[in-house]
Amino acid sequence: EKEVDIDGHPGIFVEVEGQTSGYDVYFQGVFYIVDNRLYQIYGMAQKGYVNKADIEKFLKTFTLL
Repeated sequence: EKEVDIDGHPGIFVEVEGQTSGYDVYFQGVFYIVDNRLYQIYGMAQKGYVNKADIEKFLKTFTLL
């Protein structure tokens, strides 16, 4: 977990590895508070099917309009 921001608004980046339903999974997400709204952008995949760099690339596509 680490603090991040988007256009000066606070956020948290979270990275987790674990198991669910017997599968090894990887989760990565960012959560931002912007003008009393919570934005949640995340990706989760079974290990070996999607790599961390692909999820990070997806998370970086989020922008405020």
